[in-house]
Amino acid sequence: MNPVMSFKDYFAALRGRENDAASLSAVLGPFMIPGLPNKEDEFLLVGHVLDAIAEEKGDNTEIDASFVLEMALDLGLAAA
Repeated sequence: MNPVMSFKDYFAALRGRENDAASLSAVLGPFMIPGLPNKEDEFLLVGHVLDAIAEEKGDNTEIDASFVLEMALDLGLAAA
């Protein structure tokens, strides 16, 4: 498990998946947290979460899994 990383590294880990449906497993995958649900959201994309984080943080800013989770939940991602 990697609880903290730079936004730049987080973005790089999800490059090419911006148009994938968001799920807890997808948006928290770069943190290597085991056992996360794979239920995909019908409307929210991984790119939406990346954009929201980019608005709040810079490329070299450290982010943690709880911040990403909070952003995804604020955007409407179901926690189950």
